[in-house]
Amino acid sequence: MLLAVLFMVTTLAVVASVVLPLVRTARPAPMRAAFDRAVYRAQLDDLERDVARGVIDRQEASTTKLEIERRLIASDSQKAAPQAQPVSPVLAVGLALAMPAVAALIYLAHGSPGVPAHPYAAPTAEAAAAGGSTAPGHIDFAAAATRLEQDLKEHPEDAEKWLLLARTLAEIGNWQKSADAYHRVIELTGGDADIFAGYAEMLVMDAQGIVTPAARTAFESALKQNGAHMVARFYLALGDAQAGNARQAIDGWQKLAAELPANSNIREEIKRRVEEAARSAGLPTPAFPPPAQAAPEPAPGAAAGAVTAPGPTAEDMAAAQNMSAEDRQALIRSMVARLADRLKSEPNDLDGWMRLGRAYGVLGERDKAIDAYNHADGLLPAGSDQHGAIAAAIAALKTK
Repeated sequence: MLLAVLFMVTTLAVVASVVLPLVRTARPAPMRAAFDRAVYRAQLDDLERDVARGVIDRQEASTTKLEIERRLIASDSQKAAPQAQPVSPVLAVGLALAMPAVAALIYLAHGSPGVPAHPYAAPTAEAAAAGGSTAPGHIDFAAAATRLEQDLKEHPEDAEKWLLLARTLAEIGNWQKSADAYHRVIELTGGDADIFAGYAEMLVMDAQGIVTPAARTAFESALKQNGAHMVARFYLALGDAQAGNARQAIDGWQKLAAELPANSNIREEIKRRVEEAARSAGLPTPAFPPPAQAAPEPAPGAAAGAVTAPGPTAEDMAAAQNMSAEDRQALIRSMVARLADRLKSEPNDLDGWMRLGRAYGVLGERDKAIDAYNHADGLLPAGSDQHGAIAAAIAALKTK
């Protein structure tokens, strides 16, 4: 009897959950504009907080504020979605009667009331406990960010962890909090070119691609420390284009493209930006500069101390076969030193910095490996898949 009552109550609840929304006058669907306005108001609040904290002065903030307010006003002109009409009461009653009847007929025809339920959940739980459902190498950046935030509550002066938090938050698209973490690193360390560029890039991402005055100032700070910084130069040219200085933007992008190798993905992005800026300004599209030439291979018989080769020569490999373990280690260190010296004159060699980071990691030189990976990360555009690989490599080094 009790089971019959429970069955009836459950059936009525299910039917009601389906039928009642059909006969009730539906509320209009929320407008996309309402969401946009909430986002823009949140950006205005964040901007005011930055002004209050001194991150941006009020004069610089005015330009960004005007742009956000322009978007806020534009969102008000969007029309509301049409209101849905309720379903006929006759149809609703028909559904209410038909649903349990059809369900009962299907169960009587195909069900097995006398067979006990199979506990599917138990094997699934055991498999999960055994780790079978976890993909190898998967990194939960959100969980990592939460752990870092907890650690930083106890160690708020740990600049290294603030930097890792900034990069981790960037991976999950939390631009504002990432920018705040970068700013904290700058407060603690004074910041280098890569950190200033990372901070500025997060400000740009948070402003939906607009190079704000605060971002421009940070990019300029990066260039003061490294005049060849690729990311800073790219975004400063983008800022020029957004400000209507198309010729200056094209000139900056063209010079940057000429310094990049042919296989660089950024060259294609720069080419697209140059064409777009020229078209918008009514200018002729300039000829795209040829890529930078790769470093030449060392000539036969080159001096042993030459630094042009990125890796071991054939002579190095042959000599290593007959070396003791200590001598072989010394040879490896000399090759790593040669790569590090070459990168001083070629600071935009992304692959070189990645190789150097891996090499230092193998040698157990943790801090140097992290510095190399951070430099490589600073050469990547926002959204690159390699940001995640670098963050994982740095996290692995920190746990050793």
